[in-house]
Amino acid sequence: MTAGRRITHASSTKRRIRRYRLQLWVDLPEKLKGCEPRYRDLRKGEILIVKPSDKVEIKVISGESDGVKSLQDLAYTPVWMIDATIKPGGFISQPLPEGWNAFAYVLDGDLLCGTTVAKQYSNIVFDRDGDGVEMSVPDNYEKNVRVVIVAGQVLDQEVVQYGPFVAVSKEKIYDAVMDFQNAANGFERARNWESKIAKMIR
Repeated sequence: MTAGRRITHASSTKRRIRRYRLQLWVDLPEKLKGCEPRYRDLRKGEILIVKPSDKVEIKVISGESDGVKSLQDLAYTPVWMIDATIKPGGFISQPLPEGWNAFAYVLDGDLLCGTTVAKQYSNIVFDRDGDGVEMSVPDNYEKNVRVVIVAGQVLDQEVVQYGPFVAVSKEKIYDAVMDFQNAANGFERARNWESKIAKMIR
């Protein structure tokens, strides 16, 4: 979802099976903050899968891995998201665009990245001076490891956040809050909007 010049929304997931829900907020370049809001589902069949070895499976949600590219134009700000499952004894070498911010988030198991061991539900934040990352799972480890690698273009601008509002200055935050309260400048339809999801939960 691209909020652009402002959007009001709600979301929920039915809890029938164990699943992960990751939410990633990506800043827009200042010149695009006034763009029209948009939403796009990425269906399971649209996510390409690559298997560099019999011990590694990679879902290319956004970006590129092992020569496989994701669907394009998913977001205005270039972002890569790679979902990798590594079996014991497995190893991945994932190139990343030079100079981008990048981190990995471990969903399952313990991951070895260089000399760093990342436990489940922890981050590894990478330096910008490289062109990729390498990760492995020891042969004697008892289960598969699942990790999400995220990389994004660096924006040279201020980030000011207040609640759900993100802008490049305090003045623009004040403007956004006032517009929300007055249902103006992108929030016109928010005045009488009510979440259907909230009704279901109640």
